[in-house]
Amino acid sequence: MKAAVAVIAIVLVAVLAMLAAVQMLRFYVSALRATGGRSDAWDAQRGQLEDARRRSLHNLHEVQFDFDTGKIDDKDYTLLRARYTQRAVAAMNALDAMAEADVADADSAAQATRTDGTDR
Repeated sequence: MKAAVAVIAIVLVAVLAMLAAVQMLRFYVSALRATGGRSDAWDAQRGQLEDARRRSLHNLHEVQFDFDTGKIDDKDYTLLRARYTQRAVAAMNALDAMAEADVADADSAAQATRTDGTDR
């Protein structure tokens, strides 16, 4: 009788361990779906774009200061201002596109999770 109870207990623990493992696997798959499996490269690209945006905005301030203090003429000011504005806008647009892709991926993962029934 004690042996039967021990076997049932072992089987029950094994089933519970399998259920926990399945839940952890589903969570891992959802996390991969949310990031699109691109976390390291994606984060590196985002960092580069943020640096480019920051540098461009800093350069815009420097160009404005140089123009205000008479270090550069109107022609150079117009050229440099257009160049750094274009770079800043391009970086911001790329960052916005990445943010939209992150939201879309998260929404897709959430929808897949609800469809899979893993949100219980």
